[in-house]
Amino acid sequence: MRARFPYNTARELMERPPARTFHPVHVYHERIEDYHMAIATRANDAVTAPRSDAELDEPDNELEQLQGALDRIATDLTGAMRELEQLLDSMSPEVRRRNVHVIAMLSRAHDDCCHELAEAGDAVRTGTGVHVRIRLARLFSAVGRAEQAHHYLRSARLPAA
Repeated sequence: MRARFPYNTARELMERPPARTFHPVHVYHERIEDYHMAIATRANDAVTAPRSDAELDEPDNELEQLQGALDRIATDLTGAMRELEQLLDSMSPEVRRRNVHVIAMLSRAHDDCCHELAEAGDAVRTGTGVHVRIRLARLFSAVGRAEQAHHYLRSARLPAA
């Protein structure tokens, strides 16, 4: 099945480029914070949720619930990364150049989140709920580093060396 594009030809794309709304920078910052908070909340809830005796008896049910949490975290993480891209597109080159270290820290923290999320997904398929919870705890830590880097970016301060 072929993908449908809103343009029939490349020339039409040049004549009528895709519409993209640019928001003020603070809107992107607020959205990124919201996504980070949602990811941290979901990871924390999945790790610290008390398990009942029924869940301990049926590990498949527990893994299904963890898989659902991982799917929601993946959606939020994708949203945060998209908002970061839009934020960087809306910044001037001078501001990006001035904050290149902070942007790199934030990008790396998002990469760490993606890595831990992938490892948690592998643990759902091959491991136990304990392995998934360990990976989610590491993801929680990576989200904390991402939010710290985002705070540096938002306040335009350089991190301590």
